[in-house]
Amino acid sequence: MLLETPELLPSSNSEAATSTVCKVSWNNDDDPSRSFRAEIVFRSSQDVEQELVRLFATMAQRDQGGDDSDMEDDNAAFNRMEEEAEIESEISEGLEKIKAIWGLDEDALAGMSVQDLLTSNHEVLELLGTTKTISSGNTEHFAECVKSYLDSSETAQGFKAWPLITEARLFVKAPLLRHGIVLVDLPGLSDAVESRAQVAEKYRQKLGITAIVTPARRAIDEKTGVQLMSEYQTLRMQLDGAYHKKGFCVVVSQIDEIDCDVFIKGHPHAKEDPSLQKDASDIDVLTQKSAVIAAQLNEENTRLEKISAKLAKVNRKLEAVTPSGPGSQKLKKGTCCIGFP
Repeated sequence: MLLETPELLPSSNSEAATSTVCKVSWNNDDDPSRSFRAEIVFRSSQDVEQELVRLFATMAQRDQGGDDSDMEDDNAAFNRMEEEAEIESEISEGLEKIKAIWGLDEDALAGMSVQDLLTSNHEVLELLGTTKTISSGNTEHFAECVKSYLDSSETAQGFKAWPLITEARLFVKAPLLRHGIVLVDLPGLSDAVESRAQVAEKYRQKLGITAIVTPARRAIDEKTGVQLMSEYQTLRMQLDGAYHKKGFCVVVSQIDEIDCDVFIKGHPHAKEDPSLQKDASDIDVLTQKSAVIAAQLNEENTRLEKISAKLAKVNRKLEAVTPSGPGSQKLKKGTCCIGFP
């Protein structure tokens, strides 16, 4: 909405879609065929290899198991369970990335080394350490081209490169960006994949303006919004000089999903607002009147249908006795003569 370019960035109504840091800034290129540009920055091969080495080591540690001699101690048993949960979470996250890039599950990795995995897909090796450029003069074509690099949802087709990307830079002719503003689209802080949630958490400290987007149904109690608006966050923003109306805002989205009647009748502030209560009362009266009028209109329509049916029947009888009517012609064919007094 801010960019005035619908569907430019990946989104989904059912799952997380934004997978990496996506910066959107003004496009200085005046070539109409390059009115939309993108630079996709990929991680270095060394960085990816080190992450895979850690994952394989963690999987080996899990498979070896631990010493159960101290499991009779309650504290030791609890700590062990916590450690195992963290290991499983780390492995699950790593396997999700491998599945996105290489399309392999844990069973397929059995007997493979890190080098075996890396060399199994030459497309991945060619991307590491590079910056891919994309340009187009058409919004839909451009959005489709960059989607595979930014979208982490299950609906995204083909090769998913999001675990390999450091950041994506988009350049568009949006009026909002003309004077230097850069919009940063981050993965959600409540993303099920911890690494994506951490990206947003770390990058948030670099933002000049923070906009918290929270759904209207649970705007006050929604977990992520509450965490962002915690006293700790407020204090940190105050120390950084960023806690003011030009640097911090809350965007309440999906307001159309709120049940207004339930809110007006149940919320304390709504009950104490005489103007709102009067409007609600007027709406109830008008709604009842509307229902009565609708019922009357339905009755009149039924009467009109009956009258129309009777009128059609009368017209058919008139046609039968009219000399020039079609009914009269039928009578002439079926009888020898007709006498008139």
